[in-house]
Amino acid sequence: MASDLVASWKAEIIRRWAQADDTANLLKPYSIGKSKSKLQQFAKDGRSMITGDSNLSTAVLGSHTAQYKILRANSRDVQARITVENSMTMSSFAHVVTGYGTRADKFVQSFDHDGIVATGIVTPRPMMTSRHMTITFRVTVPN
Repeated sequence: MASDLVASWKAEIIRRWAQADDTANLLKPYSIGKSKSKLQQFAKDGRSMITGDSNLSTAVLGSHTAQYKILRANSRDVQARITVENSMTMSSFAHVVTGYGTRADKFVQSFDHDGIVATGIVTPRPMMTSRHMTITFRVTVPN
């Protein structure tokens, strides 16, 4: 809750609420594969995992989407529910190098769980198994 990621979401929610009375919307997604400085971000994320700095939640969560819904608002604060979703596959770890939708990305995707199963190669579970996570929490943002 004290991460740079949640702080940026809180600022975005309160800004949107103040400007447009926006009660539900997508938040800025995070994707290292779409970053202009992929290798620098990759190094920053690795450093965060080692040191546990304020970027740790972004680094561990990886590429994700997030959305919010205002639950209540008054003159003092705004309470919102934030839902974060992330699908993790073998190819998701390679996006720093392959990017998204490229030939290299499609090749690496063939080794994801579904791709490996389709080729008939048997791998021990849970190795190469796709994972999806949904994290939902509430925040209160001072007005």
